[in-house]
Amino acid sequence: MFSTFKLSLVKVRKLFSYLIQNLFYTKPLGLIKKKMKDLDLFKDECQVLHEETFLDFANRYDGYGNEFYSNLKNKFPLIFNNLKYYKAISSTEKCKGNYPQLLDSYAHFILKEVMFRIYIDPESEVIGIHNFELLFETGYWSNSPIEDLNNFIEKEIIPLLE
Repeated sequence: MFSTFKLSLVKVRKLFSYLIQNLFYTKPLGLIKKKMKDLDLFKDECQVLHEETFLDFANRYDGYGNEFYSNLKNKFPLIFNNLKYYKAISSTEKCKGNYPQLLDSYAHFILKEVMFRIYIDPESEVIGIHNFELLFETGYWSNSPIEDLNNFIEKEIIPLLE
């Protein structure tokens, strides 16, 4: 019964991600610029995150979207070289009893007052980029999620870094 419930939650999350991406995305990424004091973007209230190297990530993660960071390295080295990678290691006291997303990958980017967070969720098959004002997700519903992300980064993020 638990596995059926978990599967249902994954399906709901996938549907919600799809709706956000295709129906509610209206804010330009130009809003991604924030003052450096706003670093709370990277605070996770329910998980303790531990920094890992890209090599650590590559060795531990073989789930959905595992090629995304390698693609960034080749296509957008400026972004790749300024990422810090994280994994969840436990729940916080505030969310005791919740299960941390131990399989997920998180990467934080800060450069020239541009900041965003990338997450890869293998269970929901979603890759997202977000900050305080924006959520861009692609995933299992797309025929080419890496291309979707490349287009998004090229059109929305790269101009902010020039």
